[in-house]
Amino acid sequence: MSASAKLRKLAAAAFALAGESVPLGFDPALISSTVSKLPNGITAELRSLFANDWPSDFFLGAIEIIGSDRINAEHEELYPGLAVIPHGFICVGSDGTGTMYSHCTADDCIYLLPNENFSDDGLHSDSWDELEMTPENIKSVAISSWDSFEALFDWVITELETLRQQQENDA
Repeated sequence: MSASAKLRKLAAAAFALAGESVPLGFDPALISSTVSKLPNGITAELRSLFANDWPSDFFLGAIEIIGSDRINAEHEELYPGLAVIPHGFICVGSDGTGTMYSHCTADDCIYLLPNENFSDDGLHSDSWDELEMTPENIKSVAISSWDSFEALFDWVITELETLRQQQENDA
């Protein structure tokens, strides 16, 4: 199943669980200022997901998918987005605490990057050792990673199903 189909399945399940929905997709031109900061722009797949399937600013169980305004804000004024964008990472979601799901345009993987490791002073390991800001070091501080959007969405669908079952058991 494609990333697009999995994201639509995930959104439908989350909308049913929440009893509400949001429109899917946004014009990728709305994030052109952010995309221009990436060394190689975004992939055609990500552009298509944004344009057709992205449930902007909606909490889908384990991930809050962020919309165009927030994508721009994350890379203009907040960490880790401000620090990682020139190294090929674009933040596309949050865990709700400032830890960001960031897509690496070089390897198409998604990395869960904790904001605590990024500051005006640079990048720090969990033990606060200073690290050079490189894609490899950025990846080294990730809490988790997924090798594709499909893998990330599979994981979130599983997490959402667990949440749905817990709600049924509590009812």
